[in-house]
Amino acid sequence: MTQGLWVNSSTLLQLPHFTEAETKHATSGKTGAGDTSSLAKYLSTPDHEKKGMKDFTEAQKKDVLTCCKIIPQIDVSVSCYVEDDEDSKIYER
Repeated sequence: MTQGLWVNSSTLLQLPHFTEAETKHATSGKTGAGDTSSLAKYLSTPDHEKKGMKDFTEAQKKDVLTCCKIIPQIDVSVSCYVEDDEDSKIYER
């Protein structure tokens, strides 16, 4: 379960102490290995490379890193089919 946000809001706002300013800092810079444009990417970034916490106290940094460790990373796959149908895949055009 995660915090509800507006569709156009950054998912990083779910982290404790993060505001638009920290989100902007965390998502700025080069993309690639350090790309943290989503919460999932931020969670997979090593702790020493996480951006956006430069003005945080040590307690605030600990809050963020603790939160990052307890948020589950779940992959979901969905398949739709019709029972008793040889070609059970459903396609929509």
